[in-house]
Amino acid sequence: MTATRQFGTWSHVTAAPADPILGLNEAFKKDTNPKKQLLGMGVYRDDKSKPYVLECVRRAEKKILDLDMDHEYSPIEGIASFVNKSLTLAFGADNKQL
Repeated sequence: MTATRQFGTWSHVTAAPADPILGLNEAFKKDTNPKKQLLGMGVYRDDKSKPYVLECVRRAEKKILDLDMDHEYSPIEGIASFVNKSLTLAFGADNKQL
């Protein structure tokens, strides 16, 4: 495989650096300290290792439900209305490129 890769179309592309958050998760798995806490994956746990939901998260969830919103992630290019308003703010409403 290595011999083939050096002549391939993508041979000049280097690997991206490891994701630091996933690296924290791997370090957590290897740590033998019984008092360790995993905070890198966005989940907090109580003393009984049950998920602990922050009050601000509960309020946000209630607001999402009250406004009949969904839990979709934003697209990678961002929320279109926000991007458009940001461009207008940056370049002016009369910019012909917008």
